[in-house]
Amino acid sequence: MLKFRVMKSASSKSSQISVCIDFRFNLLRNVKKVNWKNKPPWYREVHDGLNWFGYCKNEECAAFKELFVVNRGYGIFKLEQELAEFSCPLCIKTHFDLSNMGFVNCEWALKG
Repeated sequence: MLKFRVMKSASSKSSQISVCIDFRFNLLRNVKKVNWKNKPPWYREVHDGLNWFGYCKNEECAAFKELFVVNRGYGIFKLEQELAEFSCPLCIKTHFDLSNMGFVNCEWALKG
């Protein structure tokens, strides 16, 4: 499980973001099989590589309170930069709850 909390310090005058991570490996107990839909909404499609999962909190967005996926593909990613540029793919707003990340058909490593 990977959880993120993004906070701006009230005492800080800069726009610096603090990131707290609680990273736990899945022990593969009580595994549930996921049935993939043939035609998911375009904003919920998962691709090879890194995928971020979030829920839009913008009440005017078509994906309000719905899961959306941001596909990042293959590469080297900096967590702080990823979170600073992250937004709902429908409304492009940064008002969201980041719920998880996933890796599809790839190898990955976490450093830092």
